[in-house]
Amino acid sequence: MSEMEIPVFPLSLVLYPGMTLPLHIFEARYKQLIADVHGVGGVFGIVLVEPDADDAEGARLHTVGALARITQLEPLPDGRYNLVVQGERRMRLLDWQEEHVYATAHVQLLDEDLGSDILAGLVRARFGEYNDILFTLVQMAAPTLPDGATAVELSYWVASNMHLEWAEKQFLLRCESTDERLSSLLQLLAREIQKVSMFSEQALQQGKQFIGGVPFSVN
Repeated sequence: MSEMEIPVFPLSLVLYPGMTLPLHIFEARYKQLIADVHGVGGVFGIVLVEPDADDAEGARLHTVGALARITQLEPLPDGRYNLVVQGERRMRLLDWQEEHVYATAHVQLLDEDLGSDILAGLVRARFGEYNDILFTLVQMAAPTLPDGATAVELSYWVASNMHLEWAEKQFLLRCESTDERLSSLLQLLAREIQKVSMFSEQALQQGKQFIGGVPFSVN
C-alpha cells in the first residue's frame, strides 16, 4: 500500500473506483483546488461528509474515499468550473490538514483483490432481476451491465447503480475485500428486490403507472 499527500474535496456522496461523476465547482476554495491540480495530474480525493443530526454545525467526515481524476474540464468566464471526474483507487485518510485554502490529507491507497467469479455471477443475475422489476415499473431504460467486467469492477458498478442510502454506499466502499462487497450486495439486492416487488404489486392493484419515473393513475 502506497501513501501520498493530496487535496481533498468532502462531498455528500460516495464515489467508487471506475465510476464517473459530473461536478459544478463554485466555492472559492474548491475553485482554487481545481486550478492547483489541473495540469499536474488532475487528481484529488473525494470523501463522504454527512451532517450531524445532533449538531447543526457539525458533520461526520468518513475516512475511506476514492481518488478522483479530472477527465473533462470546462472553465467558465466567472471562474467557476464544470468538470467530470473518474474514480480511481480507494484511499484511507491518515490525517487531515486545514492549513491551506482547502483541506489536504495524507492518505493510504488501498489495494484490491480479484474476488470470486461465482459471487460476481450471482450478483450480476440478482441485479438483472432488480433492474427488470424497477425499470419496468418506472418505464425507463435500465442501465446496462458492463460486458467483461471483473468481479471488483462489477462490485463497484452495481453498488453505484443501486438506490441505497449514503451510509450503505459508504459501507460498500469500505468493505475490506471484493468478496465481502459482493456478499453484502447479494443481501442488499435480496432486500431491495422484495421492496420493489411489493411496490410494483401495490401500484398494479391501484391502477398506477409511472412514466419516466413520474406516477400517474390510469383510472
